[in-house]
Amino acid sequence: MRADSNVLFLVPFTLLFLIAIPQLCLCANSTSDHPMEERKALESLKGSFSNSSMFVSWEGNDHCQWKGVQCDAITGHVVKLVLHWQKTCSYRRIGFVRTCSTQNSNGVHPSILELRHLNYLELTGISFGNGPIPAFLASMNQLTHLNLSDCDFMGKVPNQLGNLSNLQVLDFSGNPLDVDDLAWLSKLSSLKHLAMKGVGLGGAYDLLQVLDTLPFLLQVEFCGCDLTNLNFPAGHTSTLATTISLHFQIGCLILMPLVGARSGNYSGCGKYDLEVLVLRGSGIKDSLPSWFGLLSNLNILDLAMNLFYGPIPSSFGNLMALTTLDLSDNQLHGSIPATFGRLSSLSLLDLSNNHLNGSIPESLGQLRNLVTLRMVNNSFTGIISEIHLRNLSNLIEFQIGYNNLDLKTDSNWEPPFKYLQVLGMAYNNLTHFPQWVQTLEQLSTLDISNNQISGNIPKHFGHHLPNLYRLNLRTNLIEGSIPDSLCKMENFVASNRLSGTIPNSFGNLTVGWLNLSNNSLHGEPFQPLQSNKWLQILDLGENQFTGKIPSWWAAIAVLEILRLRGNLFSGDIPTSLCQFYNVKILDLADNNLSGSIPPCIGDFRGMMIKGVEAPPAFTYNADEWAKRHFKQFLKGNEYDYTQKYAYPYLVNIDLSSNSLMGSILDDVTSLSGLIGFNLSHNHLSGKIPNNINKMQSLESLDFSNNTLSGPIPTDMSIIHNLGFLNLSYNNLSGSIPTNDHFLTSDNRSFAGNPHLCGGPLANKCSMKKTMITVIRKKRCCFT
Repeated sequence: MRADSNVLFLVPFTLLFLIAIPQLCLCANSTSDHPMEERKALESLKGSFSNSSMFVSWEGNDHCQWKGVQCDAITGHVVKLVLHWQKTCSYRRIGFVRTCSTQNSNGVHPSILELRHLNYLELTGISFGNGPIPAFLASMNQLTHLNLSDCDFMGKVPNQLGNLSNLQVLDFSGNPLDVDDLAWLSKLSSLKHLAMKGVGLGGAYDLLQVLDTLPFLLQVEFCGCDLTNLNFPAGHTSTLATTISLHFQIGCLILMPLVGARSGNYSGCGKYDLEVLVLRGSGIKDSLPSWFGLLSNLNILDLAMNLFYGPIPSSFGNLMALTTLDLSDNQLHGSIPATFGRLSSLSLLDLSNNHLNGSIPESLGQLRNLVTLRMVNNSFTGIISEIHLRNLSNLIEFQIGYNNLDLKTDSNWEPPFKYLQVLGMAYNNLTHFPQWVQTLEQLSTLDISNNQISGNIPKHFGHHLPNLYRLNLRTNLIEGSIPDSLCKMENFVASNRLSGTIPNSFGNLTVGWLNLSNNSLHGEPFQPLQSNKWLQILDLGENQFTGKIPSWWAAIAVLEILRLRGNLFSGDIPTSLCQFYNVKILDLADNNLSGSIPPCIGDFRGMMIKGVEAPPAFTYNADEWAKRHFKQFLKGNEYDYTQKYAYPYLVNIDLSSNSLMGSILDDVTSLSGLIGFNLSHNHLSGKIPNNINKMQSLESLDFSNNTLSGPIPTDMSIIHNLGFLNLSYNNLSGSIPTNDHFLTSDNRSFAGNPHLCGGPLANKCSMKKTMITVIRKKRCCFT
């Protein structure tokens, strides 16, 4: 009996021993199950990076306290590792040279495999030397989250990653990778979020079929992936139809990746849970399918920047859950369906840049939640009345520019949208100034340019709108003087019938752009502007301003465009203008200026580099406001440029039609970024600078109607971009160069120079002159 009891007593200990043996074996065979071994693995990983600044917190014995490291609260094992490098970039103002700080490594260090309990790995923004994604990551099958975005990986995505069957999040975005076969992706049965933005998927013919095998997929992001060879499934793809967010963006698609779109089988669409559908910029060329109206759970429908054509189906009015509908930048035509009035949840409606026509339906006035309404650049006609606007109390942005609309409201009408900030009605048929605008105290941008508005600007207009910063009234029939109340905003009152002088209150301006061109303003304009140190662009052209150009310009050091052409300014060009180091356009043409060209004009550093991009501080808005107009003469013609498309690529000096004397100094040839250079119709003498060939960016050169003498420098023929040349009516002599673009010039470029010969002129050169030209050419090119 005692023996039996002893046996029974030993049984529990025997069982415990048997259970412990496998655990002891595991410990003996594992080198990293001890947290201290994991610390050594982390230290090895740290040592593989070139920049230790990311690891400043990796000190002390407790690695679980290191930044980016997370340990299990019970076992102490590392379960999460996040290493993120935020690139910081700086710009040098001259040349806009961009330099960025980077975090470099020769590759993912294999010591990461020692973190055997790691389930969350995020390595982002780190440069791994343009190498491939290491295949050994496929052995970390405990991972549920893997983010390797923006790491400079190249090559093929390894198929072995299909072994990571527990993955829920996979992100390879921002790497120049290629994928030809996505079959391995179907093994990731737990995947919920997949992002491959920028990854080349042009060879992945089975993409949609593979995605359809992933039952838990919630969000897909493929942008810039060259998805031009997709093989669409014949029927419904149920997984894609029930995703919460489906993003195929930015030129990724040529065909239409919509479930059932090719089979005509749409009967089950109404039951789908799709909430977000983004096909922006996908290159889709098709009509809008009416069965979209069956996707009753859609919150966001973004079909912008495609080639959709035809009418908007009235079934879109059934999408009662929609908060965002963006159909902009397509080729849609027809009218706006009246059923849009049923979209009661809509906060953004953008129909801009299509071919839509007809009148605006009054039912839009029922969209009480609408915050943004854009219908710019269509062919809408008719009237917008109080009925259209009566319930839009939440409206903040209202843009209907570039149509044929008129506005009809009572004189005492007050709009319901008290918080409106942006109002754009340019290029329509407005005939009077909308008085109700003065009740919009939150308004910051008002554009009613290019209409038929007559009368005066209301005297106290600016006082009623304390937040108004941008005002565009250009190209109307507005008369009278400029009210003092406009002194605090960017003014675009160009091309009207304004008269009088610039108010002294404009000395309080703190704006970057002032355009008063093409009016009948007079007086000396500069004194009221002297205090504004922030002007980047000043356009006073085509007025009747008089006086001298002042010498205090150094106070406005940020000026980049100065346009004073077509006035009555007199006196010398002050040398203080040379302190505009960033100036790109200097237009003083058609005045009464005299004296010589200042030698320091060659110090304009903004004209020494061609075609550079503006630094990040100089931003452009996507709306019509960014199309700020200014005119320039180039290649013998006047062009209407916009800031959005011309700046900073247009670099131009125009001093033509004045009374300037003296010679063209060699100093100007340092302006190697200059595109246009016009000194015509002056009294300049001397020779054309011999080293003018340094101005390699020149596309338009006009020295006509002066008294220049001497030969045409042979080296001018190597200014390869020079497409317009006018040297007519001078006293030039010798033979015209016979190579490059001189061969295509006609005689008008050289007429009025009796001592010139050769080229397109009837006056042919003697053999002696031809030999002299050949000798000059040899000395130039072969010494």
